[in-house]
Amino acid sequence: VLNRSTCEEWFGRIRPAIAEVCSNTGMYAESWRHSLHMTPSTSAMLLSVRAALNMHVPGYIRGLKSVYQEHEGLLNAAELQASGRYEEATKVYGATIEAVNNTEEKQFIAVQALQCYLALNDWEETLSWSQKHSTDIYTDKTPYDSNYLQALHAFDMGDFTGIARHLEGVPGANINSITEELSRKGGVRVNHLTLELDVPALADPTKLLYLSQLQLLRVCGLYHNGGKLVLGAVVCFLFLLEGSFELEDGVL
Repeated sequence: VLNRSTCEEWFGRIRPAIAEVCSNTGMYAESWRHSLHMTPSTSAMLLSVRAALNMHVPGYIRGLKSVYQEHEGLLNAAELQASGRYEEATKVYGATIEAVNNTEEKQFIAVQALQCYLALNDWEETLSWSQKHSTDIYTDKTPYDSNYLQALHAFDMGDFTGIARHLEGVPGANINSITEELSRKGGVRVNHLTLELDVPALADPTKLLYLSQLQLLRVCGLYHNGGKLVLGAVVCFLFLLEGSFELEDGVL
């Protein structure tokens, strides 16, 4: 190939974008492959780690340590997380984040530790961590919202009034908007009620899971506050959810 060097240079420039798109659309094996061909950097490492975490392959992360020795703390924590050892991972993430100066890396650690606490259903630590590292967690790159976490906590505790109260602070999630729609339509009819999911342009599984949980919280709040009137909304939502999302081992 006469212009091989030119093609390799061009492909090298677009690999970060390709790896990011693959990661955001659930094509983690492809994201892993492209990130490995990138010039070693913090961004390349984080793309590789994110792909390995979503594929649940701690061995892949272990292999990165020979290239990114200066990020040993993050890689150790991620390896534990990929192995399902969430409690141990949170401890290593917590010890590592204070020594990190890179903003992108710090945000990654904050979000991954939060996901570990969520996996453990440890709501006290989840809320404590999210408050302590709010500037790194609540960004335009993550779907998380403090009121959303509070609503999940309320759901876990069976506090349906608390769900409705906290959802008022989540943009677009206030259950009053559904109540008003039901009033306009004169009741609940499955054929006429649609609970819209604001699906992002790129089908990021993390964001899709967040949106499905958010809609479930809204329906639970409606059912508790409105009684049997909104039973149809619950049935409708579950039908839409079953048709829109396919879960395997708790992963979208």
